[in-house]
Amino acid sequence: HWHWNGILEDDAPDGYAPVNGKYKLQIGDQVAVSSDLERVRDVTERLVGWHREKAAYVGQAGVVFGTDWVGPGIRVKFSDGHWWSFHPQTLCIKVDTLPLSKQQLLSRHSEARATGIPEEDVP
Repeated sequence: HWHWNGILEDDAPDGYAPVNGKYKLQIGDQVAVSSDLERVRDVTERLVGWHREKAAYVGQAGVVFGTDWVGPGIRVKFSDGHWWSFHPQTLCIKVDTLPLSKQQLLSRHSEARATGIPEEDVP
């Protein structure tokens, strides 16, 4: 299944879901960069800016700490103290850290996958 933003939901780490258009990333959100290097590089290069050192952070988890002053970039700080801007379409959010009201803004399939509830049982 492809999510609206092109992240393959199966590429999201366990407990994470691709962000959809209803959810706006906020400072403090726990996220992971998609594990699809080619897609992350393509989208980020065109819309945010790419540096070869960003490749080491593909598939890695971090915390949102801001946005770029110009453009759609989301600034993510990683456990090693480095930060990089990535396009929001390349990020997945850690579902169990969100209040239920925000979890409901994610797609039905993402919610089902993150909670372990079979998709057909999600209201």
